[in-house]
Amino acid sequence: MTITERKGLRLDTQCKGRLERYISNGIEHLIIYKLTNHPEKILVAEDNIVQFLECMERHAKSLGTFPKVGETAFKRAKNELSPLWPFC
Repeated sequence: MTITERKGLRLDTQCKGRLERYISNGIEHLIIYKLTNHPEKILVAEDNIVQFLECMERHAKSLGTFPKVGETAFKRAKNELSPLWPFC
């Protein structure tokens, strides 16, 4: 079960694609900067993506779309939290 499923979030297609690219970007940064063997850095990245998902959830609720999370909630969370290491 994914964290989005555990939180009861339903990402629309655009949001899901953007979130997948956002996470891939973070993984790429970890690889480029040779941080994949640093557990403390991985834990920070995991905590930060959870923080991002929680922020998207709050925005979806404020928009009245929860549990559906769309592009607007994604953009608002990104604007609120950027730069969020290692994703930005």
